Amino acid sequence: MVSVQANLRSKLSVACRSQNLERQADGSVVIPKALQPYMGGVELIKPAC
Repeated sequence: MVSVQANLRSKLSVACRSQNLERQADGSVVIPKALQPYMGGVELIKPAC
């Protein structure tokens, strides 16, 4: 479980450092194509709520 959390934290830090994040009306964030390989292919991060 710890490695899963660390992996997610790492992915989120990459996303948060980007200057070109596109936030959608529903609160989700589109990951730029250039960052997707570093995010394990994730294209969209949806809010937990």
